[in-house]
Amino acid sequence: MAFDQTKFQVRFLEEAREHNSGLLESERNSGDAETMIALIRAAHSHKDQP
Repeated sequence: MAFDQTKFQVRFLEEAREHNSGLLESERNSGDAETMIALIRAAHSHKDQP
């Protein structure tokens, strides 16, 4: 399967927006364990993707 750069860029931008909103939420609620767990899960999921 050939690498589709456009599809990759669209997906990357979507995920970057999601992660950024999570980071902003963590700044607002620095003591919120659920927010931090969600960020850790997202980072782990991102790490596992090719």
